[in-house]
Amino acid sequence: MLPAARRMPECPVALAMQVADVKDGERFDRLQVVARCPETGTEGRFTVRASAGVAGVVAREELLAGEPLQPSALQMAEQDLAALPDLLLSPEEARGFSSRRTLRPGQPLRRSLLQGGSAVGRGRPVRIVAGGRGFQGAIAGPALEDGAVGEVVRIRNASTGRPARATVLGPGVVSLEAQP
Repeated sequence: MLPAARRMPECPVALAMQVADVKDGERFDRLQVVARCPETGTEGRFTVRASAGVAGVVAREELLAGEPLQPSALQMAEQDLAALPDLLLSPEEARGFSSRRTLRPGQPLRRSLLQGGSAVGRGRPVRIVAGGRGFQGAIAGPALEDGAVGEVVRIRNASTGRPARATVLGPGVVSLEAQP
C-alpha cells in the first residue's frame, strides 16, 4: 500500500498504467510506473517492485575462484530473474567456465561472475567437420584439450584413433586443419 501522500486521486474510469523503459540486461526488479487518469489527465509516477520467479543455477557447495565449474557442484533453485537478469538458467551454460570469486552454497550463478569459457573441453566429445569444394563430412572424437572459439586444439578421430589439430568453431564443434 502506498502512503497517503502518494495515492492517485479518484478517477471515474480505469487508470492507464505505463512502465518506463527498461534497458536490456538491466535489473527490472524496481520499475518506474506512470499511472494516468484518462478522463481527468491527472497522473503520478511510482516505483513498484517486480519479481519473476524462475529455476536458476546455484552453487550446491562452496566453489573456489578460478576452479572449473563441475555440474555435480551445481543445482537448480528458485530465483528472482528480475533481480538477477544475467542468471544462468541451465547448468550446461556453466560448462567450461570458472568463477571469478569464491561462491557460497546456494549463491546464484550469474554470467558476470564467470570467466574463461571453453567451447570444447578436454575429454569431452566433439563433432569434427571437414570439407572442401562441394562436400563436407563430419565424424566424432574427443577433444584432447580445452579451447575457446577460434583457438586450435588437439583432438582424436574416434574412428582411426589418430590425433589431429582442429579449429574450434563453436560449442562442441571443431574444423580439421589441412594436414601437410
